Amino acid sequence: MKKLLFICVIIASFAPLKAQPVIYGSISPSDLGIGVRIDNFSGRYGTYLAVSDGHYKFAEDWYIRDHMKLAIGGVYYTRTQSFFSLGASYHAYGEVKSPCVMPRRALMPISFEVGTGVYFNRLCTAIRVDFLKWDVALDFGIKF
Repeated sequence: MKKLLFICVIIASFAPLKAQPVIYGSISPSDLGIGVRIDNFSGRYGTYLAVSDGHYKFAEDWYIRDHMKLAIGGVYYTRTQSFFSLGASYHAYGEVKSPCVMPRRALMPISFEVGTGVYFNRLCTAIRVDFLKWDVALDFGIKF
């Protein structure tokens, strides 16, 4: 997780100086993962980068260890206090143990996500949904 956080900070440091950052803590309930999301926006458009790490555990003999997710995408801020996002995500998996054959779609490394969120003053919250894998991420952040 420390390596992922380091990579995220390095990439975010290349953002334009006039951009306003938003830093989120991310929770992924499906794999009990935690992570970081960083938004940079200037005007009504921006970009985001998110990383998370978790472990799926379905039963005692059915699990996926070390699920790492890296997502990057664009953000559109509306005139009201809300925004929409669209991005691509890369999934990496560690040890996979399953009593049956896993569907090919479940372990595909590339997928897409759609998100929405709201902000009030400096506090922000967002939700991102990966419809191919039915993976959800909840983001809670502060605008700087």
